Amino acid sequence: LFKLKLITWYKSYNYIKNITKNSQLIYERFHINPIDLLFINKKPYILEINDPTFLLYNGIKKMFYKKIVMKKIKRCSIIITQTNTLKFILKKFTDKKIYVIPNGVDTKKFNPEIKSDVRKKYNIGEFPLITFVGAFMQWHGVDSIIKIAEDIPEAKFLLVGDGPLYQEIKERTKNVRNIIIIGAVNNNNIPGFLACSDVLIAPFNTKRFNKLQDYGFWWCPVKLFEYMASGRPIVSYDFSEVKNIVKDSAILAKQGSLNDFINCIKLLLADKNKRENLGRKARKISLGYTWDKRGEDIIKIIGKLI
Repeated sequence: LFKLKLITWYKSYNYIKNITKNSQLIYERFHINPIDLLFINKKPYILEINDPTFLLYNGIKKMFYKKIVMKKIKRCSIIITQTNTLKFILKKFTDKKIYVIPNGVDTKKFNPEIKSDVRKKYNIGEFPLITFVGAFMQWHGVDSIIKIAEDIPEAKFLLVGDGPLYQEIKERTKNVRNIIIIGAVNNNNIPGFLACSDVLIAPFNTKRFNKLQDYGFWWCPVKLFEYMASGRPIVSYDFSEVKNIVKDSAILAKQGSLNDFINCIKLLLADKNKRENLGRKARKISLGYTWDKRGEDIIKIIGKLI
């Protein structure tokens, strides 16, 4: 195993050496590999950090990662991150300038006008359709959808994705007639699942991830941007970063209250006008979050360094 790591590091060394030889600026989306520190020299160096880095670890691993992280932070010119929560965390370790640039979405690929055969293919018909797209992990709250579906038997639930909990969820939902588990699909097919839905859900559960409890909800979930671009109403929880993204285009339940989450869905299912109004708002807001916009914001920052 150690020999394989040495080979990987050597390949990484040569790769970075070649691509940085004639570069004017280095932009790194943070990873632990310390080799790139050898090639920055005095070049402008932008470091993008999208999690609390070494704070996620304990013991020797934390000590080792902290040394690398702090070296990179010391060497970089500026830092880019995705949320104000992350900026607040990172400010504890550096006085470097930190810019917040959130994730984005392809608003042509994800849009309300997408046509698909999802309802026909999965025999959904005219049932209200509630969709979750994401990783089958505990902190994504996917397991809570079982209880949600049982409390809203008049709707169909589509669960699209894969992950560590996939088999467990599949087994537990064998007798839940209104849940349809799709599994992993090609990303190009995701817009069709979203556009044919009535409500899109993101039941994040920070209680299943202690670090989120300790440092706050620092995520900038791409799924929220894709949900909004699809022009459908969203139900999630009222974490500050979720509110920053969706603004007034979603109904946000009280953090940790599954009953409130269920009631928010029921409220939307009972009010078509509200669903349509929120969907229009979501689509409009998403137009300010395109990947092109993110690229333009980064280019402006680069312009200040070279």
